[in-house]
Amino acid sequence: MISLKDIARICDVSESTVSKALKGRPEIKAATRERIEMVAKRYNYQPNAIVESIQTGRSRTIGIAYNNFDDSFSGAIMNSILRCLHQNNYDVMVICWDLIVAEGAGVLSRFSRRRVDGLLLFPMAQLPSPFYLKELQNFHSLVVVIDQTWAGNEFNFVGSDNFGGANLAVDHLISRGITRIGCISNRGISSGQERFSGFQEAMARHGLTVRQSDCVNIDDCFADNQAIIRPLLDRPDHPEALVCFNDYLALEAASAATDLGMNVPRELSLVGFGKLPLGTRMRPQLSTVDQFPEEIGSRATEILLEAIESQNTVIQPQNIRIPVKLLERASVR
Repeated sequence: MISLKDIARICDVSESTVSKALKGRPEIKAATRERIEMVAKRYNYQPNAIVESIQTGRSRTIGIAYNNFDDSFSGAIMNSILRCLHQNNYDVMVICWDLIVAEGAGVLSRFSRRRVDGLLLFPMAQLPSPFYLKELQNFHSLVVVIDQTWAGNEFNFVGSDNFGGANLAVDHLISRGITRIGCISNRGISSGQERFSGFQEAMARHGLTVRQSDCVNIDDCFADNQAIIRPLLDRPDHPEALVCFNDYLALEAASAATDLGMNVPRELSLVGFGKLPLGTRMRPQLSTVDQFPEEIGSRATEILLEAIESQNTVIQPQNIRIPVKLLERASVR
């Protein structure tokens, strides 16, 4: 691989002249800069990232703590982040947060050793312990939390309007004449708590009672939850509709209904969250709340890069909720 020294020898100039020319410094004559750039392009010159990091104090690398590699929603956020970072010439270092936590290691030490310029933090399986919160607080660069948060979160946060999305789902069901509405929630995480609160508020606003027997809580959306969902439907007084924490649980509810000989949507209407690809493959197609994961990813990345480029590490944390939209399909009667 060609170096600055090689280019300087070919062009009969000093290394410092080559460095300044490739950085577009105005004191280098146009003809000299063009000759240097032509040689650099011909030999596919690539700057030494280690040297550049030492010179600038920045690695142009972003750390991402990620977990749900099989989840379509998280994957859409990740794709958006990677696209945005690529467009801005940043590299990426990804670790599996839960795996490292399970090993009892300092989760951020690997990022610190690589001197990443910032951190994008996806949801964890469990809320951060006091130890890891302290580690985050002492982290050397900026942090943006994505999708899930916690009480007292002092970092930048970008997620969905979960409360408003549940409101939209309930309002839609009621507009179709459905009044006995249940909920499959996941109240162990912030988005699940917000969606359940939005569900309760919408029901109360319409003067409807939330029956505890029509609501179940799920701890793991990716487990087999038929043993929890099926008894909810296998009753003469089962709910007419369910607002589900996400599309995965809505699919499980549809499967349980089918096993019980129920017709969706005539006997059971369903609304999910996430606009996952599986929703259009169901029959009937699933009504769902679109959370715009691509916008979540791009907005989180923009916040981080704006702060890095401005070199402003002491900023007021932002709490951004991306507006959602209800997609009316065929799973509501």
